[in-house]
Amino acid sequence: MPSPPDSLWPAAACDNELFDVEVIALLSRTDFERARGTIADLFRWSDFEDFLCERDGEFLALSSAGAAVSQQRVPLAAFNRWARLTGRERTLAALDDFAARWRVRRTHPDWPVRGALVSSDALTSSERYSKEGTLFIPIAQDIYSKWDRSVAILKLFRNPNSIDRYAALIAEICLVRRSSRRRH
Repeated sequence: MPSPPDSLWPAAACDNELFDVEVIALLSRTDFERARGTIADLFRWSDFEDFLCERDGEFLALSSAGAAVSQQRVPLAAFNRWARLTGRERTLAALDDFAARWRVRRTHPDWPVRGALVSSDALTSSERYSKEGTLFIPIAQDIYSKWDRSVAILKLFRNPNSIDRYAALIAEICLVRRSSRRRH
C-alpha cells in the first residue's frame, strides 16, 4: 500500500495496523503561525521549531517504546473546515484526530464514509476513525440538525436527512488535498 504523498512516514503494512496507529499531526511553519490564533494549545511552544521538536520527540519516544505511531502533515484550512462542519473544538487533540482521519482517507480514498451523531461533549474524546474498511466521522447533533434543516429548505436532495451523506460531503470538503495550481 503506497504512502499518501503528504505523509512523513511509510504507510502501515496492513489495514489492521492503520486502525491501531496513533497519529501525531504536524503543521507547516505558516500554518503553525496562523493556527496559534485559533488553537490555544499551540501557545505551549514559543515557536515553530519548539513545536516541531516536541512533536518529533513524542513520535520517537512512543515508537521507541513499541507503540504504533505515525506523523502526518495536514493543512490548517482543511482542519478549520472540519472543526466547523463537525462541531469539533480546535484543540491539539482534535488536530491529531483529524490527522488520523486525513491519513486513512488519503490511503483509502475508496472506503465508504459513515457519519456518527454524537453529543458535543463526546466530540472531545477521540473516536475510532475507521473500522472494517469504513471511515467514520463523528458529527455533533446540533451541527447536523442545522445542516439538515437548511438542506431541507433548499430541496437539494430527495432525502436530505442522511447523516452518511453529510459525512461524505465533509470527507470531500475536508479530507482531500486540492491542487493550488489552476488548470488551463
